[in-house]
Amino acid sequence: MRDPSPAVIRLLRNQLGTPALGRVTLSAQVSAYLTQVQEETLQDPFVDAELARQIADVLHTLLKEVPDGDLPWLQAAVRYFVRHADLEDDITSLTGFDDDAVAVAWVADQVERPDLAGHLRDLLG
Repeated sequence: MRDPSPAVIRLLRNQLGTPALGRVTLSAQVSAYLTQVQEETLQDPFVDAELARQIADVLHTLLKEVPDGDLPWLQAAVRYFVRHADLEDDITSLTGFDDDAVAVAWVADQVERPDLAGHLRDLLG
């Protein structure tokens, strides 16, 4: 799996200064976006809803388990994930969630969860 591009890292770091949202709000945003993605698969079967679900599972786990001091990183990862048109459009591109997986894996490493980062890396090969 490739490392995140400088553009992805810049997008994540730019989110660090945004007003803080709570764990419940962030979790709800992840769930709502995953529901939207699953609905998109009814129209376009090439949307990689399974990778989106795996990313969402990692984000939910991180939101439950990491210390409060790491929440800014998680918020950055959530905002990247729920942004439909990030570096690679999630819905219109066949590899649309690959950059999201790379970004979330990188954040998982930043918050010292290499197990979850490795899981996402394994999914991408």
